[in-house]
Amino acid sequence: MAYFTGGLDILPSKVRRVAEQQIGESEELQFCLLGDHKQSLIALGDRIIIIKPGFLAGAAFGEVVSSFRYDEIKGIDVNTGLLISFVEFRTKKMGGKAKGFWASKPQDDPMKAPNCLPIHKNYLSEYQPYLDKIRLFSKKKQSEGMSSSEDMVGKLEKLSSLHSSGVLSDAEFERAKQKLLS
Repeated sequence: MAYFTGGLDILPSKVRRVAEQQIGESEELQFCLLGDHKQSLIALGDRIIIIKPGFLAGAAFGEVVSSFRYDEIKGIDVNTGLLISFVEFRTKKMGGKAKGFWASKPQDDPMKAPNCLPIHKNYLSEYQPYLDKIRLFSKKKQSEGMSSSEDMVGKLEKLSSLHSSGVLSDAEFERAKQKLLS
């Protein structure tokens, strides 16, 4: 295992402190990825955190911290340049493509974009298994969300059937529906 994949111990001390503040007591650490310029990804059970410290991230004396739930991640793109590459996490809110390292807008610069992690091109194969894990976590969370919404529809249909057949009164139906939807 390379120095840029592992647990919290691979992170620079400042980034580690920020990560520890961001991770809830009930959250389980899966792994960490250390990108270029100390930019880091922390994978937890339900979400990823991207921490971008310093001037290149647009935070001269601080850091930019972003969090994305796995069910929000719609795709993971790896964009490669001559030496530097970046991983972009596409979400509903951040669906556009980062333009590259010479972009004029901060949201198009992968060093500043909150949904991108710059990495060294030569180590892409080391990152790939971890990106595949994030893809799997994302698919799993999305399918769980779909099955729970399908389950909700089924329950509402059953309530409606009970109401229309006279088993439930109007008041009972409304109470049961509100309880189900809350």
